[in-house]
Amino acid sequence: MAVRSFLEKYDFTGKMVIPFCTSGSSRPDTSFAHVKESAKGAKVPDGFWTGSSGLGKIHETVPQWLDGLEISESGSGKETGGI
Repeated sequence: MAVRSFLEKYDFTGKMVIPFCTSGSSRPDTSFAHVKESAKGAKVPDGFWTGSSGLGKIHETVPQWLDGLEISESGSGKETGGI
């Protein structure tokens, strides 16, 4: 609720909000949907999630996910003109 309240309070027009999380068992589909709904005006790409069984490969999966977001190391989004 704290994150959702924060997202609803600010204008994210022209910004990118990137959801990510880990959990022991439950999937974050509902939480990621709430981020998209609450961050008005933001581009919200597919979020990253891994359960406990994926933690052994996280050093591989996170960089792959980040590469797919198409953001530069300087923080300027290639598609959005800035984060």
